[in-house]
Amino acid sequence: MACIHCHKRKVRCVFNEDSNQCDRCLGKQLCCVPHESQQGRRADLDTEEASHKSSNRNHNDAFPSKGGDSLDFDASFHILSVFSQGTRGLWSISNSTTLSHHVISSRIAMPKDGISTYIMCSCVSSLPQGANSCFGVFKKKLDSSDVWHLAVVESFFYLNHDGNDIVHLLEWTGSISSDGSPDFYNSTTSENFQTHFTKRIFNLGDIDFVFINKVRGNTFPNVTIPDSTRSNKDGGIQCNPNGPDRVPTNLAIAVDRKRDGNASLSTSTLSISSEAEPFFEKVNKSNLQQRLRKKLKLSPMFELLLAWTRPLPRKSRVDTHVCV
Repeated sequence: MACIHCHKRKVRCVFNEDSNQCDRCLGKQLCCVPHESQQGRRADLDTEEASHKSSNRNHNDAFPSKGGDSLDFDASFHILSVFSQGTRGLWSISNSTTLSHHVISSRIAMPKDGISTYIMCSCVSSLPQGANSCFGVFKKKLDSSDVWHLAVVESFFYLNHDGNDIVHLLEWTGSISSDGSPDFYNSTTSENFQTHFTKRIFNLGDIDFVFINKVRGNTFPNVTIPDSTRSNKDGGIQCNPNGPDRVPTNLAIAVDRKRDGNASLSTSTLSISSEAEPFFEKVNKSNLQQRLRKKLKLSPMFELLLAWTRPLPRKSRVDTHVCV
């Protein structure tokens, strides 16, 4: 068996029993440790060693926390003893309007009651136009402190000319109720709902944005956390396959189409040019024009116009022979 140094250098390892070291490590005065091959070993096999490690894992190993202090967050969930791969973002309400960011490396389960908690939503195939009224979290890329903010999307915009896309967000800057949920969940009118938010306009290249689903905490009146945020097999939390959370229709947010970039927003805002259009609007216009042209081609009037403008067919010339 080769030592770790000879194995790394891909050279022959000659063990010397007298010195209990290989000749190379002895000559270079290295610590000669036998290399243990990892071939044929898998971390997801249900071996006795893996089960022992899984049973002794603590919450900090499976759920490293980042950001601000959470409110007894780590005491309200448990790790599921099932195989998991990869990581997923999780955010919880902290003692301020910022969010505590956590990274899940294991399958976890938690009750629906408690501090407001959100999971990253990767099912975004059925977004409304411009992702209007969808919930998300964002942070500035230049911010090294990993401070995340809760927001509602007003609309995504793009520029007709070469440039960076922009997004209109309503950043949550309101208060927190005693149960650990934002107070805007108690709103009954759109006007009251928007008093808990501050308008922001960002360049999409300057922020990290993620759509979210709420998996714990109080929500809007007559609205409950969907059962689809829990797995039917192990009960662990997951994102909603129907897409990110949205604001109820009675609190719907109107898209500001005035494109007024003179409003005082944030230091990272971008003024919108007069050529900016709402997200997907240009694509929808193009599709509508194609459908109208196709419909026009199938109409009888179009066939009549074609027949009227089409040149008449030329008669074939017949040569006549005259006999004298």
